[in-house]
Amino acid sequence: MRDPRHRCPHHRGQSLVELALILPLLCVMLLGAADFARALSAYITLGNVAREGAHYGSMSPANAQDLAGIRDAALQEADNAIFGVTPTIIAEVGNEVFRDPSNTPFQYIRVEARYEFRPLFAFPPFRSFTMSRVVQMRVLPGY
Repeated sequence: MRDPRHRCPHHRGQSLVELALILPLLCVMLLGAADFARALSAYITLGNVAREGAHYGSMSPANAQDLAGIRDAALQEADNAIFGVTPTIIAEVGNEVFRDPSNTPFQYIRVEARYEFRPLFAFPPFRSFTMSRVVQMRVLPGY
Protein backbone atom coordinates (compact mmCIF):
# COMPACT_ATOMS: atom_id res chain seq x y z
CA MET A 1 0.00 0.00 0.00
CA ARG A 2 1.16 3.54 -0.83
CA ASP A 3 1.83 6.35 1.63
CA PRO A 4 -1.11 8.86 1.28
CA ARG A 5 1.16 11.87 1.80
CA HIS A 6 3.13 11.19 -1.38
CA ARG A 7 0.47 10.27 -3.90
CA CYS A 8 2.02 12.25 -6.77
CA PRO A 9 5.69 12.96 -6.20
CA HIS A 10 5.95 14.88 -9.52
CA HIS A 11 3.55 17.61 -8.22
CA ARG A 12 5.74 18.69 -5.30
CA GLY A 13 6.69 22.13 -6.79
CA GLN A 14 3.28 22.94 -8.24
CA SER A 15 2.27 25.39 -5.49
CA LEU A 16 5.57 27.24 -5.77
CA VAL A 17 5.17 27.61 -9.55
CA GLU A 18 1.59 28.85 -9.14
CA LEU A 19 2.74 31.41 -6.58
CA ALA A 20 5.54 32.56 -8.89
CA LEU A 21 3.04 33.04 -11.71
CA ILE A 22 0.39 34.91 -9.72
CA LEU A 23 2.63 37.03 -7.43
CA PRO A 24 3.53 39.69 -10.06
CA LEU A 25 -0.16 40.15 -10.89
CA LEU A 26 -1.04 40.51 -7.21
CA CYS A 27 1.74 43.09 -6.75
CA VAL A 28 0.49 45.13 -9.73
CA MET A 29 -3.04 45.03 -8.36
CA LEU A 30 -1.86 46.13 -4.90
CA LEU A 31 0.20 49.03 -6.28
CA GLY A 32 -2.69 50.03 -8.56
CA ALA A 33 -5.07 50.11 -5.61
CA ALA A 34 -2.60 52.22 -3.62
CA ASP A 35 -2.25 54.71 -6.50
CA PHE A 36 -6.02 54.86 -6.94
CA ALA A 37 -6.40 55.64 -3.23
CA ARG A 38 -3.73 58.36 -3.47
CA ALA A 39 -5.43 59.87 -6.54
CA LEU A 40 -8.81 59.89 -4.82
CA SER A 41 -7.31 61.49 -1.71
CA ALA A 42 -5.59 64.16 -3.83
CA TYR A 43 -8.83 64.87 -5.71
CA ILE A 44 -10.77 65.34 -2.48
CA THR A 45 -8.04 67.56 -1.01
CA LEU A 46 -7.94 69.59 -4.23
CA GLY A 47 -11.67 70.23 -3.90
CA ASN A 48 -11.17 71.38 -0.33
CA VAL A 49 -8.36 73.69 -1.46
CA ALA A 50 -10.53 75.33 -4.14
CA ARG A 51 -13.49 75.61 -1.76
CA GLU A 52 -11.41 77.25 0.97
CA GLY A 53 -9.96 79.79 -1.48
CA ALA A 54 -13.43 80.64 -2.80
CA HIS A 55 -14.77 80.91 0.75
CA TYR A 56 -12.06 83.40 1.68
CA GLY A 57 -12.74 85.46 -1.44
CA SER A 58 -16.50 85.42 -0.96
CA MET A 59 -16.42 87.03 2.49
CA SER A 60 -16.19 90.62 1.14
CA PRO A 61 -15.46 92.53 -2.08
CA ALA A 62 -12.05 93.44 -0.65
CA ASN A 63 -11.22 89.77 -0.09
CA ALA A 64 -12.35 88.95 -3.64
CA GLN A 65 -9.64 91.29 -4.95
CA ASP A 66 -6.97 89.88 -2.60
CA LEU A 67 -5.55 87.17 -4.87
CA ALA A 68 -2.56 86.54 -2.61
CA GLY A 69 -4.91 86.06 0.37
CA ILE A 70 -7.09 83.67 -1.64
CA ARG A 71 -4.03 81.66 -2.63
CA ASP A 72 -2.70 81.59 0.93
CA ALA A 73 -6.07 80.52 2.38
CA ALA A 74 -6.40 77.79 -0.23
CA LEU A 75 -2.89 76.41 0.23
CA GLN A 76 -3.22 76.52 4.01
CA GLU A 77 -6.07 74.01 3.67
CA ALA A 78 -3.62 71.47 2.21
CA ASP A 79 -0.64 72.44 4.40
CA ASN A 80 0.88 74.06 1.27
CA ALA A 81 1.25 70.79 -0.67
CA ILE A 82 -0.52 67.62 -1.74
CA PHE A 83 1.90 64.68 -1.54
CA GLY A 84 4.79 67.14 -1.72
CA VAL A 85 3.54 69.05 -4.78
CA THR A 86 2.07 72.55 -4.45
CA PRO A 87 -1.18 72.95 -6.40
CA THR A 88 -1.70 75.89 -8.74
CA ILE A 89 -4.44 78.32 -7.64
CA ILE A 90 -6.21 80.56 -10.18
CA ALA A 91 -8.83 83.06 -8.98
CA GLU A 92 -11.05 85.39 -10.96
CA VAL A 93 -13.84 87.78 -10.06
CA GLY A 94 -16.86 88.40 -12.23
CA ASN A 95 -20.43 89.66 -12.22
CA GLU A 96 -23.48 87.43 -12.46
CA VAL A 97 -26.34 88.28 -14.81
CA PHE A 98 -28.79 88.09 -11.89
CA ARG A 99 -29.26 91.35 -10.06
CA ASP A 100 -30.34 92.28 -6.56
CA PRO A 101 -33.40 94.49 -5.89
CA SER A 102 -31.30 97.65 -6.31
CA ASN A 103 -30.44 96.46 -9.86
CA THR A 104 -26.81 95.89 -8.90
CA PRO A 105 -25.29 92.70 -10.32
CA PHE A 106 -24.01 90.13 -7.88
CA GLN A 107 -20.28 89.61 -7.84
CA TYR A 108 -18.80 86.11 -7.77
CA ILE A 109 -15.41 84.61 -7.10
CA ARG A 110 -14.27 81.59 -9.08
CA VAL A 111 -11.28 79.60 -7.83
CA GLU A 112 -9.63 76.82 -9.80
CA ALA A 113 -7.09 74.51 -8.20
CA ARG A 114 -4.85 72.35 -10.41
CA TYR A 115 -2.56 69.55 -9.34
CA GLU A 116 -0.16 67.36 -11.28
CA PHE A 117 -0.68 63.83 -9.94
CA ARG A 118 2.31 61.52 -10.24
CA PRO A 119 1.51 57.87 -9.52
CA LEU A 120 3.95 55.73 -7.57
CA PHE A 121 3.59 52.95 -10.11
CA ALA A 122 3.64 54.64 -13.51
CA PHE A 123 3.29 52.43 -16.53
CA PRO A 124 2.30 53.54 -20.06
CA PRO A 125 -1.46 53.99 -19.75
CA PHE A 126 -1.17 55.62 -16.31
CA ARG A 127 1.45 58.32 -16.30
CA SER A 128 1.16 61.66 -14.52
CA PHE A 129 -1.96 63.71 -15.24
CA THR A 130 -3.47 67.03 -14.20
CA MET A 131 -6.42 67.17 -11.81
CA SER A 132 -8.55 70.28 -11.64
CA ARG A 133 -11.36 71.44 -9.35
CA VAL A 134 -13.37 74.64 -9.77
CA VAL A 135 -15.51 76.33 -7.12
CA GLN A 136 -17.61 79.44 -7.64
CA MET A 137 -19.24 81.42 -4.82
CA ARG A 138 -21.18 84.66 -4.61
CA VAL A 139 -19.28 87.51 -2.94
CA LEU A 140 -21.07 88.94 0.06
CA PRO A 141 -21.77 92.64 -0.44
CA GLY A 142 -19.72 94.98 1.71
CA TYR A 143 -21.55 97.03 4.29
